[in-house]
Amino acid sequence: MCLIILVLGILTLVLDGLLDNYDDYEDGFEWVLALLLHCNFLIGYWSWRKVDSSNRTDVGMVPEQTTAI
Repeated sequence: MCLIILVLGILTLVLDGLLDNYDDYEDGFEWVLALLLHCNFLIGYWSWRKVDSSNRTDVGMVPEQTTAI
């Protein structure tokens, strides 16, 4: 997914330099890039949540300390 976003970003730069009427297409590319970025964050969130719920640990909890008397 990140590779697609990178390729589209580079493609927009190339097209901006080559086409005189690129402004007509620019909004479409921006919407596609924004949609791909949002999908990428959602996939990461769902993946992270799935791993977190299947691998539940009490991170940050201080273990009870035993003192020798």
